[in-house]
Amino acid sequence: MNDIIYTWVTDRAPLEEISNNPKYEWPHNFEYFEELIHLKRALVAHAEGRPVGYLLFQVLWGNTPFLSQIWIDESQQGKGVGKQMVSMLEERLKNEKYDTLTTSNEVSNGAGVGFVSKIGFKTIGTLEMDHGPEVFSLKKL
Repeated sequence: MNDIIYTWVTDRAPLEEISNNPKYEWPHNFEYFEELIHLKRALVAHAEGRPVGYLLFQVLWGNTPFLSQIWIDESQQGKGVGKQMVSMLEERLKNEKYDTLTTSNEVSNGAGVGFVSKIGFKTIGTLEMDHGPEVFSLKKL
């Protein structure tokens, strides 16, 4: 098993590398990442010197932490990388005095819905969005 190094991102390079990776499924304008980098709300996992996953979070309404995105390279899926990243986020949020974490997944993303359920999130509702239904989940910290 590869040794994974987890780092709260302070510069663009790791996220640029991931977002330019053809295996990355959801391309974004890089401006999407700028605020999260500035606030150190992007966590990147590195294996053998290259980024293999990341987690992004925001704080909605000034009081509601929201896990907005998590992506793990296929080569690292099923090895606990995502679970470790969420655990690191939860510890950070507890230290910052938050007591819940919210997230959402497209209903069609069965793997994402299953992952958050497996790590303790509970479904709190579904919204009809332009892209289809989105299931929202909450975890007490």
